[in-house]
Amino acid sequence: MLQLYFMKINRIILFLCILISADISAQYLYTPFVSPDTYENFSDSYDTFSCPTKNEKAYECFITGINNIVGKKMDIAIVYFSGAAKKDSLFCDAYDYLAYCYRKKNEPENALKTMNALLKVDPSNYSAQKLKGDILFFDMKDYNLSAQYFRKQSNDQPNNPEWMFYLTKSMIELNELDTAAILATETEWLYKQKGNLTAPEIGLYLQGIINYKAGNFEEAVKALGKIATVYQEDAEYNYIYGVCLLKLEDPKVKKAKEHIEKAYKYGYDVEKELVYQLGI
Repeated sequence: MLQLYFMKINRIILFLCILISADISAQYLYTPFVSPDTYENFSDSYDTFSCPTKNEKAYECFITGINNIVGKKMDIAIVYFSGAAKKDSLFCDAYDYLAYCYRKKNEPENALKTMNALLKVDPSNYSAQKLKGDILFFDMKDYNLSAQYFRKQSNDQPNNPEWMFYLTKSMIELNELDTAAILATETEWLYKQKGNLTAPEIGLYLQGIINYKAGNFEEAVKALGKIATVYQEDAEYNYIYGVCLLKLEDPKVKKAKEHIEKAYKYGYDVEKELVYQLGI
């Protein structure tokens, strides 16, 4: 019976991870908190968690928190996940789900405080490092802070191209396009060094966004048109490519509408005027 209970909990956690991943751009390479390779490979034990606690009270609080998430009682879940973290300061899963609750409640500042608290006691926790970047860039949209953070992470972990990728994206959002162009080339090179077969596509993706931001729509379309297969389900890609197609001297309205419809379908916040204009 105990094994069946843990299996049920694991299934709940997988479901929550899918929900978390769905909130994040397809280009964001962060991994879920609990990441077994497949559903079938789930262990029937608590060992599938990132850092199991040996504190019985912390574990009980955590499970109660999970049950309240399932019941969509986020405020109550926050109380129990906070309790679990207090009872075991190294219980990273409690922090992860506490941050998840804050993000669902649209309280990114509290989510950030949660990750900072975990990193204070466990500075090498890679999942927490990545989630902190996620919160700064996607939730808070504080690109000055995200640029500072990703630059530091890139300096500390120079062989990890993810940090450079999001440093580049932060500089694009800050309209530091010359710097972003240099970083984009370095990002592509780092991905190649890591053996990533999509490194050229990642480079073209960044070049396309930079040209879009600079108003070079012809160049943006050239770059983005080469990677449609790889990025066909990426909301941001479809939006930017669609807008660039509309901005050409000879606008490709039909094709633009197809891509902007995809962006809308995948959750991109398309302007109401554009939705109305294209009849989406």
